[in-house]
Amino acid sequence: MNRFSHISLGLVLLAFLTCRTCCFASSSPELTAWVVRWHMDTPKKIQSICKEANGRFQDLLVQVRGRADAYYKSDLAPRAEELDTSPAAFDPLASVLKECRGQNIQAWMNVYYLWTGDQLPQNSSHPAQPDNPWMIKDNSGRKVSDYTELEQAQNWIEGIYADPASIEYRKLFADVVKEIAFRYPVEGIHLDFVRYPNAHFGFATELAVQYEKKWGIDPRFLPEKITPEDLRNWYSGSMNTTDQLLVTGALIWAEMRAQAVTDLVRQVKQTLGHVNKNQTLSAAVFPDYLPAYLDKGQDWLTWAEEGLIDALYPMAYFGEQQRVTRQINDVVSATRNLNTPIIAGLGAYIKKPEEIGSEVASLDLPSLRGISLFSLGHIMRKKGGVLPYVQAVSNSSDNKMKKAVHGILGMHQDNDVLQMIKEFKILLANEDSIKKGHSSVIAERLSHFSKAGKNLFPETINRLAIGKSHVADWLEMYGIFRYVHPYDTEEKKTEQQKLCNEARLKMLAGANMGKVSKKYSQAGSRRFQSRLPRYYLTKDRKKDQQLAKLNTGEVSPVFEEENGYWSYKIIDRGQEKTALFSELSWPARRVLFREKVARILSAANQL
Repeated sequence: MNRFSHISLGLVLLAFLTCRTCCFASSSPELTAWVVRWHMDTPKKIQSICKEANGRFQDLLVQVRGRADAYYKSDLAPRAEELDTSPAAFDPLASVLKECRGQNIQAWMNVYYLWTGDQLPQNSSHPAQPDNPWMIKDNSGRKVSDYTELEQAQNWIEGIYADPASIEYRKLFADVVKEIAFRYPVEGIHLDFVRYPNAHFGFATELAVQYEKKWGIDPRFLPEKITPEDLRNWYSGSMNTTDQLLVTGALIWAEMRAQAVTDLVRQVKQTLGHVNKNQTLSAAVFPDYLPAYLDKGQDWLTWAEEGLIDALYPMAYFGEQQRVTRQINDVVSATRNLNTPIIAGLGAYIKKPEEIGSEVASLDLPSLRGISLFSLGHIMRKKGGVLPYVQAVSNSSDNKMKKAVHGILGMHQDNDVLQMIKEFKILLANEDSIKKGHSSVIAERLSHFSKAGKNLFPETINRLAIGKSHVADWLEMYGIFRYVHPYDTEEKKTEQQKLCNEARLKMLAGANMGKVSKKYSQAGSRRFQSRLPRYYLTKDRKKDQQLAKLNTGEVSPVFEEENGYWSYKIIDRGQEKTALFSELSWPARRVLFREKVARILSAANQL
């Protein structure tokens, strides 16, 4: 049994003792609801919202900043274009505060998400205008504002984002928060989209320059995405030396991105402290900590540890009861001793009242501050309206409290990796411990990566820069995707695999890809006939070896991958033309770099 297993067992015992001694609440948990901006863009809608909320919801999270705009009076943010036909005197936030006097109102603000749609904002001073210095870029240095809709779908990005590492944008957003907090008697500020869009963005920035200066390698050569399983193999030593080095670098890069996001949260907290210390700061977050941290830079655990946040709203909207329960319990488990209130965010907009009631009944209610439903406007428009949802929450929680029994809070399934990351952060922040030969595995990994940045990586780049290079084969493909979460039931996983197989048979039969993708695929892959960006094959990976055998028009088997099931149809294949290494696309350079590092290390070991 390794050291992390001992830690995990200790934490299980602590959770058990905590649950044995905790007191059960004597009443139902607080009930909160999000109010989306298009449900409060007229006085009539606001009156309707407030009438429904009265006596039923303690807090309302009202969206006053959706696309870097203002549903309130502002000297800093442009008025929302959706309000163009409304009287100039109409102030949605002021109207909500007036009409909803029985509720605590929090100003819900999208942070880095700036805009979506075919057309750019009409207002030339809007933060999403392409000439602003904070526009997020991809690894080729291209601004997302220049993306076509196809490119947005292929990169799974909702629209235009600001770069979390931008100091200019951080200041602008803090000033916007200050304006709202000063002008309006809101209970607090509620942050959303406080993250990177995903792991593929943020490379061509000043942050990347800082990284290369310190570690001797451009982060664009590193794996764009790392998984919990990667980290287990990285720690245990079962990963080859090349990938071990590159994963170390990718983990350092993930921490730098996360620190950039945390810096904004910290600045907003400081701003509220200067304006009104009684106003709270909360955030809607992804409940799965590791993907949130590694892919999106959303380190909500550090926010809680540092006391930067007054409440966390994990958004467990999707999936069956089992997934929702375990996601929320994971957040409670991770923050157990941090005194940070947790409000469970449930997806009422896509579920029936009885489903929401079942989810509430399954939660560890005494450990929660409350329940928040997404969203009030959505459920108002459902058959039966709001009341069945409110009753389902109340009845489920009351029945559970009367039973006065609940099980041991389950530990996070990736608790061993959480402990790795915690130690990693401590060592990374204390470089002396690395230089002095700290005895831990993680310190050893960091030391090896630091040395590679001084010798191995520069040598690799120099060798690749000599003459012209060929890259690994590339494929153009359609990709049908069915998502699977680690907490899904076996029945759900089987269903998703079956649907992917059905789609595969349709592709084999030559069915129209537009119809196949619309019926079967999910997420970003669903649009534009499920066409994927160009994919570069890696010779030693089993999936890529199978794909390499396929000819144009052929269909792959169904692959079980880290995020679900995939099947691919080949559109075209080939190689990039012989070119200077610096002229190749970044995905091609990444493949070449990894192969060259492996060859250099192999040659060195043979000497």
